[in-house]
Amino acid sequence: MRFSRPSAMAAAALALSGCLKQTAVIPHFTDRERAEDVRVIDARPASDKDDHFLSLLVWSCDYSIRRIGDNRTVPSRMKLLQRDLSDRLGAHAHGQTVTVTRYVAYLNQRQENRKDLGNYGPVGSLFKAAGSSCTKEKTSGGWYSPEEISTPNSPIVVEIEASMDGQTHAVRAVYSTSTELYGAFGEPAEAEALFAAMRKATDALAEQLLED
Repeated sequence: MRFSRPSAMAAAALALSGCLKQTAVIPHFTDRERAEDVRVIDARPASDKDDHFLSLLVWSCDYSIRRIGDNRTVPSRMKLLQRDLSDRLGAHAHGQTVTVTRYVAYLNQRQENRKDLGNYGPVGSLFKAAGSSCTKEKTSGGWYSPEEISTPNSPIVVEIEASMDGQTHAVRAVYSTSTELYGAFGEPAEAEALFAAMRKATDALAEQLLED
């Protein structure tokens, strides 16, 4: 299969990130089993856990959006969610069970990898113009609006759906990064950004659960 030059650039970036540390780690994290902690059940489909680019085709609205897999963090996102929810819910967590039906994280590099398309002649300009019409409905995952970001860098988008006491909650967090990310989540700055994005979504979920 022949890629356009921008698509090949995205593929090259993916290959480069593979040469760098890929796993974000919280050092000295230990599992804990306390009676007062909330119980978290992972009821997500397998597709939520995969690590892959949604598309490398420059004309696609999914171009350069990466779903960050469960294997990219230590501890796992479920263990981290269980600990952080327990801490944030406090006494409200005692005896509670949270069933997670969706927990996905995306690194959306579409704008970053499309910004130079105009340098590739009329065809590149055409693809760049087409990308400006990408709506939430046309994007498989990781979409964000300009109003949701505070820096020009590629944001991390986290979406969680979970239920407790028969009530279903859905939260979404868009985290603006201080520097451009390349998917090398084992590097300190990228690991910090990924965990910060996850905490932002967990905080939003905890707020909703506390309102029940």
